[in-house]
Amino acid sequence: MTDAPRHFALLNPAFVIDGLFVPTTGKARPTNAVAERKHAQRDVRCICGEQLGAFDQSVLLALLSEMKSSGRLVEADEPEFRALTPLLADTSPHEDPIAILTTSRRHILHRSGYKDCDSGGAMQRLNDALDRLRQVAVEEIVSGIRRRSNLLGMEKDERERLVFVINRSLAATLFAAKRQFVRVDLAERNELSSEIAKLLLVWLSSYVQYNNALGDKGDVRLDRLAVHIWGPAAIDRKLQSHRRKMVQKALVELAESGAWNISCAGRGSAAMARIIRDRQIRIPRTISGHLPDKPATNDAQSLESGFESTGILHAISVV
Repeated sequence: MTDAPRHFALLNPAFVIDGLFVPTTGKARPTNAVAERKHAQRDVRCICGEQLGAFDQSVLLALLSEMKSSGRLVEADEPEFRALTPLLADTSPHEDPIAILTTSRRHILHRSGYKDCDSGGAMQRLNDALDRLRQVAVEEIVSGIRRRSNLLGMEKDERERLVFVINRSLAATLFAAKRQFVRVDLAERNELSSEIAKLLLVWLSSYVQYNNALGDKGDVRLDRLAVHIWGPAAIDRKLQSHRRKMVQKALVELAESGAWNISCAGRGSAAMARIIRDRQIRIPRTISGHLPDKPATNDAQSLESGFESTGILHAISVV
């Protein structure tokens, strides 16, 4: 991993929803996509005008990160409150403060991990992502009270800078005194190449603290991880097998990032992964092919894949 500046996004855990952001490269994006979950006492349902992808998630995380460092709360008696609140289309308006951010497209692209932030293609891709995010309606039910509002709103100021206002539940995660949040390391995420690895990192960040394992032992079926990426919709066995192998590749990429201890065993629908998050990043780190009783040490050791053969995992070493 490079010495890139460490930026973090704080994300409301209720918005870590299976199938909200999915791999979209080379695929047509469905319209009116819906993703939902129940978290604590909150039901959250996101209705997307167009299916969101991994880059859309990158943009949202970049906005949340920049909002935390450079955004501000606007009270009800300030002029911006009346001007920007309608952008959220909140069905239960109230006088709670709103969170706003003034920034540029270049800043968003840079924090999203984009290399060529000034190209016309990058700007168009960002514009498309922002359009998709602005089309997302969020329905929440908390303590029996239903609210519907946009995920975010956007307009330009007199200097052509972008002014964002974000969903109040996301804003509360950034600014409330007492809050739960998922902390996503953007430098770590931006080092990853594949869409699935990026999406998987966000989900794992919501469940695995540093120096801890996923669940009691860290064990999880690859088919379960696939559901957290693509959502719970039923699929045939051939597609399930294909997704399992794609998750496997993403786990290899995460392990090689140096931030995770990942070991695997089993074949087919029984394929399992044990996932443990390191406190400190060590380079290089690769994936093993068995489930150890405890986190792997730094001793060099030869490892064999326990997966179906895909040509990805060979006899490799942990250094």
